[in-house]
Amino acid sequence: MKIEVVGVEETWREKAKGKVDSAKVWCKNRAEDARVWISQNGVTIVQSMPAIIATAAGAFKLYKMVKGSAADRHEDRMENCYYDPSTGCHWKLKHKLTNAEQAELMARKREGEYTEDILKDMNLLKK
Repeated sequence: MKIEVVGVEETWREKAKGKVDSAKVWCKNRAEDARVWISQNGVTIVQSMPAIIATAAGAFKLYKMVKGSAADRHEDRMENCYYDPSTGCHWKLKHKLTNAEQAELMARKREGEYTEDILKDMNLLKK
């Protein structure tokens, strides 16, 4: 036995078709409005495009510079920071430590000086 519910299925399909048709009409009207506006303001659009593109490119570059990737931030931290395991602090440095600076830092730490005092004395801390 097969039971068919004709009225409910047809109503649902009619409602869906009506919504799709109204969405098509709305999109068609908006596209026509945009076409008319562009045709009326074509000269202004063409004249302002270089400024708009330059501004967008500058904003994108600034965003990339500020945001950066996690890998870039990690690499920067690894190269321009010194981690002191005894205090758990990361010290921002002006540049990556050379071998001589690293040796001097370790020798002075073994003598009992604080890491911050050593880095300040060696003029390595970033302000």
